[in-house]
Amino acid sequence: MGEDLVIAKRHEIGGIIIVGICDTDLLNKTIADKRGLRITIKESFYGKDPIPVEEVKRLLKDATSINAVGKKSVELVIKNGFGDERSVITIGDVPHLIFMKI
Repeated sequence: MGEDLVIAKRHEIGGIIIVGICDTDLLNKTIADKRGLRITIKESFYGKDPIPVEEVKRLLKDATSINAVGKKSVELVIKNGFGDERSVITIGDVPHLIFMKI
């Protein structure tokens, strides 16, 4: 899978737009850490097909909430002005960011 691809999916629920984005190598994996934090990166939420980063940037612009998992995905979200480094948590060795427009 190419360097400029990530997995992303747009959800619309009652006028709220949620974008799930993850690195391609994390899809269908469960990550956990010693604190008991655990997340499963499922196709049903994040999508299944790799898409170009440029397309994801367009999805992010309309998002009310963004859930990003993985180094590339989290960096992409932050570089495009959504959230910042202080909002990133690490589960195992994988960065995770949840952003919400208020």
